[in-house]
Amino acid sequence: MENEQKSHIIKKITPDALKMIFHILTSIIMIGVLAFSLACLSGCVINNNFDYKLFAATFLFLSLSRIPLILTSWFVEKKILIFGSNALCALSYLVVSILLFALNGEQGMTMAACIIYLATIIINRLAIMIDQKTLSSYIFNGLLSLVALSLIVMTIIGLGTQEFLMSTLTTALAIIMLVALAEILRFAFSRMKLKGIIKIMKKTYAFEILYGLLVLIVACSFCFVITEESITTFQDGLWYSFAIVTTIGLGDYTVTGFFSRFLSVLLGVYGIVVVAVLTSIIVNFYNDNKEKGTTDTDQIAKIIDEIRNKEKDKGSDENNKKDE
Repeated sequence: MENEQKSHIIKKITPDALKMIFHILTSIIMIGVLAFSLACLSGCVINNNFDYKLFAATFLFLSLSRIPLILTSWFVEKKILIFGSNALCALSYLVVSILLFALNGEQGMTMAACIIYLATIIINRLAIMIDQKTLSSYIFNGLLSLVALSLIVMTIIGLGTQEFLMSTLTTALAIIMLVALAEILRFAFSRMKLKGIIKIMKKTYAFEILYGLLVLIVACSFCFVITEESITTFQDGLWYSFAIVTTIGLGDYTVTGFFSRFLSVLLGVYGIVVVAVLTSIIVNFYNDNKEKGTTDTDQIAKIIDEIRNKEKDKGSDENNKKDE
């Protein structure tokens, strides 16, 4: 009885649910990658002191971060190419981490670690390009591969001095940090569909409302630069206006004049109204679609059902003709 319940629960886990679980694990591990790479990069840039243990820990977390991606590509997406590239990356990162922990800063091994990491970037990006086959993927992954390849070539042909090694390490850490941040942002915005947002903005007055807010922010920013001594540049004016509109109120810039305070009140009230209006528009739009059954998934399901029914009707008509 217990085994039947367990099997029933397992069957209820859909591929989307599995993918979400693996994405959650990846994002948690990527936070560790981001933390260790930032700590190592800050020490390298600010104090000119490279901590090889932090560097090794970064590669260890990178290796762990590939495990959910391996499981996703094998069990959910069924993509052998992506599975192989992720498995190779995980193994390479683990080997680099062990070597860095064991040798603790030997220059030749550190250079080898950088070369291995840059080589895995090229392999992984080429696999993604072959799998996705889109222009944006070719451009982004191709540029990243060229950067990694150029660093490998410059390291091999004799530029492997201590200064160049530090610059290579800094570049590698910057790439790791940016990739980790991109993964975290991708997970954070994974359920926000740009097409759906554009669709809502087209069918409502959301675009006009946002454009009006943008125009007001830019105009008030110029006014703050002219009327206030503490706000000297247009960028400062934009930052202050953004803080007022979003009701964050950071307090790094303040205004003292009557006219500037009046504009600040106007921006704050308008920002509150815009947020309330946009929230109600989006919520009502989704509620109307759910009540009418006009969501994208419902439309696709209806189309599939219609096609199947037509095929059944054709099949039954042909059988009736044969019987006659």
